[in-house]
Amino acid sequence: MEVREERSPLSHFITFLALVLLAGFAVPLIAVPEQWVEAGKALSSALFISLPIFAIFFGSALPWRRSAVVAALVLGVAAAVLLAMTDRWVAPGPAVGALVSALSQVAVLIWAGALGVLIATFIRDRNLLLPMAAVLATTDIIAVLTPVGPVKRALESDQGRAAFEMFAYTVPQFGQAKAVGILPVAFVGPADFLFLAMFFAVIHRFGMRARETLVWVVPALAVYLGIVLFFGDAEVLGVPLRALPALVPIGLVVLAVNWREFRMSPQEKLMTGAVVLVCVLAVVAAFALGAPKRDETGQPPERAGPGSAAIGAHEGRAKMWATTDVLWWKKR
Repeated sequence: MEVREERSPLSHFITFLALVLLAGFAVPLIAVPEQWVEAGKALSSALFISLPIFAIFFGSALPWRRSAVVAALVLGVAAAVLLAMTDRWVAPGPAVGALVSALSQVAVLIWAGALGVLIATFIRDRNLLLPMAAVLATTDIIAVLTPVGPVKRALESDQGRAAFEMFAYTVPQFGQAKAVGILPVAFVGPADFLFLAMFFAVIHRFGMRARETLVWVVPALAVYLGIVLFFGDAEVLGVPLRALPALVPIGLVVLAVNWREFRMSPQEKLMTGAVVLVCVLAVVAAFALGAPKRDETGQPPERAGPGSAAIGAHEGRAKMWATTDVLWWKKR
């Protein structure tokens, strides 16, 4: 009987990085019929949200030394900056532009993943994932959904969006390579990959349910991205679906899948409960402080939507952002 040797995490890591590079180069150059455009957006979104998660999963399983992680972080940042400058200020043509964009995607994954793994090296207790997940989700909700949130406010300006797009991970559309680069269907901010790498690295180190977490987090984020992409103009309980905090489903999946792996003392349970309570109060306070004041008629004042100054320049074109830690869809 022949025993097949399982491939190492390093070979899987390199394979999925190569697939990210190949897909990032090929997808913008593959034209699709007009009636398949929406299906192409769905396929592209699912492909470009799943491939990097697999790469980060296997990369975080490697026995990294802290010095190697720092080196990967520095090289990744340097490559991302150089490629962003090339893509922004040079018009290299459709094929070369697609290649530059694909290389930028790999660079973002490398530096964001390296930073996440580096943070994970300082986490000495698996139980810390519970309060960390709560705090990260809370910060994400406040930053993305509330009027006082810095991410929400930044993306309401052309300057904030431009700065973000320069360094974000790009989800391209099929057949949308142009002479000045590619036309993206989405941007995914590096913080999503950063915290995924941190969670995965801790889960691997403590022997928690790593593969089960991967199996659930990929479809969860794919569905989450699909909601933003196709229902971005709808609202649920007053919350527009064009802006959804991505760290919420990430944290929920990590905690739900690994719940039985946590072993807390009564004191730790009490402290974790206190942290959750503070997080809930912080979200409530952020929404209350950011609520618009009403005039004499009892109606809130009208506000221009995000990026309203740019409406008309791209009339009728749908564009969706997955920001630093948010999925944002906006008609422009």
